[in-house]
Amino acid sequence: MTGTILTLCLIGGGVLFLVLTVWGILSRYRRSAPDELLVVFGKSGKIQVTGEDGKKETLVVPSKIIQGGGTFVWPIIQDWKKMSMKPIQIKATVDGIDSQAIQLHLPVVLTTAISRDKEIQQNAATRFLSASPNEIQSQIQEILIGETRAIMATMLIEEINADRDKFLTKVRTNLEQELTKIGYDVTNINISEITDDANYIKNMGQKATTRKQAEAEADIAEQKKQGNV
Repeated sequence: MTGTILTLCLIGGGVLFLVLTVWGILSRYRRSAPDELLVVFGKSGKIQVTGEDGKKETLVVPSKIIQGGGTFVWPIIQDWKKMSMKPIQIKATVDGIDSQAIQLHLPVVLTTAISRDKEIQQNAATRFLSASPNEIQSQIQEILIGETRAIMATMLIEEINADRDKFLTKVRTNLEQELTKIGYDVTNINISEITDDANYIKNMGQKATTRKQAEAEADIAEQKKQGNV
């Protein structure tokens, strides 16, 4: 009788140990939504990249990054955090000068998000894994202001005002290079009404309006003259 009880206790203990072990393993499984990154760190991960010669090589990375999937996070040797991939909007008024030193004020709106490129995502994890949303936005805003101001200084105020697509293309190119370093992409960038301290743009508008009015009056006078003839 005693032996039977002992056997049952051993079997029960074994079953309990097995259940707890399985539960412990399953409880370490972590998942991420399609719009977020699961960053596992502690024990280094590995990724395959294609070199300039076209050959694939394996690189050891500081973290394992998963988007829209899941993985086991082993206790003690690993830990995890999540990063949102949702777009963020950065607004800034850039004060700078054009190539003729005319003081400009340029409202800019940038929409950005963590890159979908696996290698670039490592940059985001390295720079911002422990950062708050405010810290992330502040650093991106500084980059936005700096790159916009740099392009402003290479163009005339007339160019910036008349060919905004050209201006935005230059700003976007510079921004993409800088944001890649911190793991982000440029989703969209826009500028609104440009102003300047010397009212240069306003005066250009008035001058253009006056010229158009003069041309219209000349056309009317010519039509009347032809009518009289």
